[in-house]
Amino acid sequence: MRALFIGASALSALVAAEARGAAASGTDAEREGGAAKAGEGSKKEAQISPETGRMGDEERAAWQRELGGRIGEDPEELINIHGLWTQETLAVPKNGDIAVGEDIAAEVVDNFFRCHFTDQSTDIDEKLLPVLVRAAKQFEVDRVEIVSAYRSEKHNLNLRKKSRHVARNSQHTHGTAVDFRLPGVHVSRLHRWARSLRLGGVGYYPSSGFVHVDTAEVRYWTLR
Repeated sequence: MRALFIGASALSALVAAEARGAAASGTDAEREGGAAKAGEGSKKEAQISPETGRMGDEERAAWQRELGGRIGEDPEELINIHGLWTQETLAVPKNGDIAVGEDIAAEVVDNFFRCHFTDQSTDIDEKLLPVLVRAAKQFEVDRVEIVSAYRSEKHNLNLRKKSRHVARNSQHTHGTAVDFRLPGVHVSRLHRWARSLRLGGVGYYPSSGFVHVDTAEVRYWTLR
């Protein structure tokens, strides 16, 4: 398994599928999922539409067979990247690195980081997701919370009307920035770590409890 995108509507389907798989006998699972007999060693990835966040009937049936075949296996350790506005979760393996386009489709990442206000998406810089995964590993947590990712021009304009601290040409509108936090990790520690990366811009928002990271030129600022 590489990465799994779970939308709010798909989560209940996966839970139900796992429950049905757990109730099946090993013989039934082996008969349904002939992959084990055929000697296929690789695990299938749940194919969830990046547009709807839902699995089709064929994909759901295949995933149920896959879950049945996993009965008795140790669960894979995951890092759950959670969108606070969309209430969607992107689960990625804790072991190893993740590369957009190889371990997870770029279209899935683009959809996950989409503007929650307009539901529009854009091409997300492939360096952002690995930063979130590295942060979780650095502080030994299994959950990352996204406060803000891509913003459409319309959403950014609305925010500018409410606050003078929102940039006209925000990196969020280019798909090159993400604001995030780690539950249980003080934002000052996360801020120091983010600056050590020298990836691009790092904003420190101690009162709001999150850090901004982007992939533009290296620069730092604080908004208390």
